[in-house]
Amino acid sequence: LTQSRDSSRWIALQETWITHFTQVMVFESHTDVAKVQQIWKYIPQRLYARYPTANFYLIIDDDVFINKRLLFHFMRYRDPAELALYGPGFCDWAVKHDVKKKASAVLSLPMPPFIHMVIGGIMFFTAAAVRLFMDSNRVMQCIDDLETLYGNKIFLW
Repeated sequence: LTQSRDSSRWIALQETWITHFTQVMVFESHTDVAKVQQIWKYIPQRLYARYPTANFYLIIDDDVFINKRLLFHFMRYRDPAELALYGPGFCDWAVKHDVKKKASAVLSLPMPPFIHMVIGGIMFFTAAAVRLFMDSNRVMQCIDDLETLYGNKIFLW
């Protein structure tokens, strides 16, 4: 939440869809967006610690509406063992070849054939993907790699 639990956003969540789910964690962050972006990286670890047997994990902003029926339909065709993260832009914000080539050279790492950007709002993780976040060194390496790319004027979006 970017506002308090007394806010109209939280009340709207309670009155619409959030009560349809039994395993929910709410993180409040009353700060600027840049700081929120730094905080979110620890949320998958906290979700996994609280719900280690879940097949999927959903991280959403406080202004997102969830249609439970459509979400469950989407989940039905996903494999929790797949290393996958879905969200807005999954299909249409692919990282371009020239950007991947530059990123690969700067980081001295091979790039996968496809990199899809997931840009806030809603992030749907498989259990396998969330387990990768349990390794804090891996999370820090990702952050360092992004900072290195930004420092070299390589922007993934």
